[in-house]
Order: sequence, then C-alpha cells, then structure tokens
Amino acid sequence: MQKQELSKEQIAQLYLFCEKHYVRFYDVQVELVDHLANAIEEKMTTNPKLSFDDALNSVYAGFGVMGFSKVIFSKSQLVHRKWRKMRWQYFCSFFTWPRAIFSLLLIALVFFIHSFLSISSQKIVLLSLAVLFLIKEIIISKQFFSRNKQVKGKLLMTVNGYFFPVMSRMYFNMVINFYIGGERIFYKTWFGPEEFFSQALFFLSAFTLITLYLLSLAYQYATEKILSEAERQYPEAFAQ
Repeated sequence: MQKQELSKEQIAQLYLFCEKHYVRFYDVQVELVDHLANAIEEKMTTNPKLSFDDALNSVYAGFGVMGFSKVIFSKSQLVHRKWRKMRWQYFCSFFTWPRAIFSLLLIALVFFIHSFLSISSQKIVLLSLAVLFLIKEIIISKQFFSRNKQVKGKLLMTVNGYFFPVMSRMYFNMVINFYIGGERIFYKTWFGPEEFFSQALFFLSAFTLITLYLLSLAYQYATEKILSEAERQYPEAFAQ
C-alpha cells in the first residue's frame, strides 16, 4: 500500500489550523505540524477514501476535550530544553583561552592604572565606563530587537530577547548610589581609613564592571549564534 503524502497546500493548512487553536510560536508549530502530518498520512494511507479534512478532525479529536493544550506544553518544554542547552553551550564556548587572557589583562590594567589616579579621577573613570557600558548594551538590545522584528513567525527561543541592559542599568545605579554618593556613609560605619576604603570600593566596582562586560559579550555571542541557528533551521520564519 502506497503511503499518502500531504501536499504543500495541506501542510500550510495545518499551520493555519495550529494558529487557530492558539499555538502561538512557530517553532512549536513546526513540532506539532510534523506530528499532525504523520498521523493524518497514516490515516489516509489506511483509508484512501478518507478526506484530508476528515482525517485532520479525527486526529484532533484524539487530543481530547483539552485540545492542543497538553501537547503545546510538552512541545514547548522540548523546545525550551533544546535551545536552553544550546545557548548555554554557546555561552561557555565564548570563554576560550584568548578571551580568558584578555579578561586577565583587563583586571591587571585596573590594578595598574589605579595608582596613577586620584580618588576623584577614579570616580570619573568608573562612571564614564559605566555610561559607555550602558550605551553599548542599549545599542545591542536595539539591534537584537530589530532583528527579532524581522521574524515573520514568533520563535519561542527568541521571545526573551536580550536582558543585559537591565543588568547594566542596575550596575549603573550601583555606581551612582553606592560608590559616587554613598562611600562616606559606609566610611563612618566602618571607621576605616577613607583612602583605603575608596581604593577597595574602586576595585570592587571595577571588577564588577569587568565581570558584567565579559558576561555581556558572552551572552551577546550566544544570542547571535542562537538567532543564526534559528534562521538556518526555520528559514520560513525569517522570510520577508
């Protein structure tokens, strides 16, 4: 018995059927459409007189009164696990030896230049770097937002977007409130030498900035890789 295969038009109808039944994300739709198509082809192969619409309704009836709700949850979990694992692998792969050496050089540079700067100069440098970091994160987030807008169908793995601007703003506020304005409050509490306390706080703030910057680069790298992989796997979703 020759196996029945669905046409492109019928596959397109399955995508519309999924959208109609509240399957919002394209990558989840792909998983579900593949499942539906196989089940429908099996029914139409077993019963050649069965129409496509009747076979679809029969398969959908098999999902019960809850419809696609359970399968949406399971497919979403599957897609989440797949892309979360891939994102983590890309994130970790960013920290290769050349970049690790670069990270150490950045930290060494902070320790080197601080002795040539007064406390007020350190504050200006730190605040300037925090502002530049914040601007860089806003630019990158806008770039990713624009790229996500190009996606014709929503992809589950891209909806969270790029979250580092939130962290950079938190760090910026920390520099303003904790380092620039709040050092004397902590100085009075600790009763330590003000010079020593300012130097320690400078190192803490600079180290935090370097760490966030490197994590930001790694997350940016992983996000770019994820979007490229998504475009490779789901070219229809990125079609203009």
